[in-house]
Amino acid sequence: MSKSLTLEFDNLPAGSADCAACLDRLSERLRQLAGIQRVELFRDRRRVVIDVLDEKNCDTVETEARRIMEQIAEGYTHEELRIGGMDCPSCATEISDVVGKINGVVAAAVDFGTARLVVEYRQAEVTSDQLRGEVRKLGFSATPVREAVEEEKPSLAPLALGAALWLAGWFAPAEPVWLKAVAFSACALVAGSRMFLPGLLGMARLRFGTNTLMSVAVIGALVIGEWGEAAAVAWLFALGNYLQTRTLARTRSAIRSLIDGAPKMATVVEGGASRQVEVTEVPVGSRVEVA
Repeated sequence: MSKSLTLEFDNLPAGSADCAACLDRLSERLRQLAGIQRVELFRDRRRVVIDVLDEKNCDTVETEARRIMEQIAEGYTHEELRIGGMDCPSCATEISDVVGKINGVVAAAVDFGTARLVVEYRQAEVTSDQLRGEVRKLGFSATPVREAVEEEKPSLAPLALGAALWLAGWFAPAEPVWLKAVAFSACALVAGSRMFLPGLLGMARLRFGTNTLMSVAVIGALVIGEWGEAAAVAWLFALGNYLQTRTLARTRSAIRSLIDGAPKMATVVEGGASRQVEVTEVPVGSRVEVA
């Protein structure tokens, strides 16, 4: 006689229980068990229903199913990192592409709006420190979301120093020429300090994003002796980045405030009675009471 066996995802961490890929792996592994007639996953309720052909094999199937859950939970890790210094959508694309190609990484996605990287990887092949190291090589910071970190605040120091150097170059005497060259070159280097590292690293990887193209333009102008133009381009680009970073910081702070302010519990109505459950545990199709 067949029997249905219902198991909760209690052996899966939150990252795996919410991951479609991990649940697909679980479903595929369970279907390979002997004596299984049907496997159905209910992601919203965090449970799996297994139809066992012979009731006598229920204990064996349950033991094997829980072992499979443990293997998936141990084999795959999900991590969410807050990315600092990301001020353009192309930066987000570059980070997700580079991290996604790391050996052992299954999936990587960057949300530019919230400045977060969500990555799934095999613990046996790559570590969290290695992932963060690769992000830092691109010129960005990476901090686990669970760690309390203040929102990155853009600094006016490079802009102020760059403006002073540009004025020094502008008012410097025409002779000797090296006075203007030094002042304008220093302005370009100071103002473009944030773009040169990711720009040159992108060039080495043959990835021509905004920082790479601007770095090439500024360096090219310096090489051909157009020091004033190089300084102006670098300073104006730094000003644009400052304004954009400041705006993004406010936007991301507002988004986090909305998320933090969202209700954690919901009132579900069933058969005329109501009960409080966590929002993430509300089954699809339930009737919810709205105040």
